[in-house]
Amino acid sequence: MGAWGLKAFENDQALDFVEALRSADGPADVLRSAIDEADTSEYLEFDEAAEIVVAAEFIAAALGRRGTTVSEDDRPIAEAISFTRAKGLAASCKEALKRVAEKSELQELFAESDAKEVAQWRDYIASLLKKLDTKGLRAPKKKGKAKKKARRKKPKVGQVYALELVTGEYCFAKVVFLSSYIKGSILIRLFKGPRPSKEFIPSQSE
Repeated sequence: MGAWGLKAFENDQALDFVEALRSADGPADVLRSAIDEADTSEYLEFDEAAEIVVAAEFIAAALGRRGTTVSEDDRPIAEAISFTRAKGLAASCKEALKRVAEKSELQELFAESDAKEVAQWRDYIASLLKKLDTKGLRAPKKKGKAKKKARRKKPKVGQVYALELVTGEYCFAKVVFLSSYIKGSILIRLFKGPRPSKEFIPSQSE
C-alpha cells in the first residue's frame, strides 16, 4: 500500500482508479463494477474501500451536489454520467460506503490514528453519505444563457392588429375602448377583407 490521506483522492489506489475512469468509454459502468465487487466482498480491503469513496465523490458530482472534492480536470468524468444513471447508482454506493465506514481496512487504518483525524474522516464520510441521498432530488437545471422575455406593450385606443387567415384574407381588430377600472377589459371591433394599406386602416371615428 502506498500513500494515503483523509479524503478520496489522497491515496495511490484512488488515483489509479481515476485513471481507469478517464480512459473508460463509460465511467458509469466502471463505477457500477466497483460497487458490485464491493457488494460481494465480506470484508473490504483497502483498494476496494478506496474505490468506493472515489465512486461516491463522482456519483455525488453527477447528481449536482456541491462540495465534492472532484477536481476541475476530472469534472468531465462526472459530466459523462447522466443524472438518471447517477441516481440509480447512489443507493448501492451509499450502502457500500456505510460498510467502508463500519468495517474495512481503510476504517481500521484510521482507527489507529489520533482521535482528531478519526473524527475528521468520519465527518467526511458522513458528508458523502448525505450527498448520496436522492430522496426528493431533481435533475439540476442546465446552465445556459437566460432568454430575455419580450416586454408586451400595453394596447392603446386606436391601435389596429392584423391576423392573416388561412383563406389569404385578414381579420383586423381595432381597440376602441380601454377600462381603467376592470383590469384587462378591452373593447374591439373586427374588420374582414384583403389587407389594406395604411391609408385605408379605419380611423377611430369609423
